[in-house]
Amino acid sequence: MNVETGSAIQGNPFKPGDVVQLKSGGPSMTVTMVVGIDTHCAWFSLSAVIREISSFASPAKEVFPFQSLELATKAN
Repeated sequence: MNVETGSAIQGNPFKPGDVVQLKSGGPSMTVTMVVGIDTHCAWFSLSAVIREISSFASPAKEVFPFQSLELATKAN
């Protein structure tokens, strides 16, 4: 498996540390890894934070094709 951790690969414009969101809307997410067209993201949902208020909340994680993502704006 070719894991790219810096520059764009196979047309994927994102890199770890970028803050993105789905083009259809949703929470701001941090890119954690890029593998080909797959963009691995992590984010904290409000319900997860409330549910685990007495302990450390774990981030939600998912993999998205880069075509479904865009850079998040500061307003998100």
